Amino acid sequence: MTFPSTILPSTYTLFYVARYNGTNQGRIFTGPSTTVNWLSGFWQAKTGVAFHNNWITQTTTNVHSGWFQATDQNDLFRSAKVNRTTGTPGNPSYVSSMMINGGWSGSEFTDWAVACVVVYNRALTSTEYTNIENELAAKYLL
Repeated sequence: MTFPSTILPSTYTLFYVARYNGTNQGRIFTGPSTTVNWLSGFWQAKTGVAFHNNWITQTTTNVHSGWFQATDQNDLFRSAKVNRTTGTPGNPSYVSSMMINGGWSGSEFTDWAVACVVVYNRALTSTEYTNIENELAAKYLL
């Protein structure tokens, strides 16, 4: 599934509620090309990870076994209201077009379920994104 082009502007805040939904566990949220390596939340059966042309989280994290809410910005990744950011992004740190289950170089496809996707065209403040995280957690009983 491909979102409209420019869904993620050069500065953004992305929220979603998603999970793996089967045995194929690659990328759920990813960029559309092999020129900008970008993923959010899911990679090689791991959850709570993010790569924005460089790892901005640990690569061995697997902190969720079901539905979870994530918050992604150019240089920030949070899941379940916890900051998972440990590194700095590469350049560029965003993709203008985002896909669900787009894979990477013909692989890394996944069985997925997504309940909600919300995008803002700016970096929300910590107060703003915390309020939205709380709303999503309440709505989806997380």
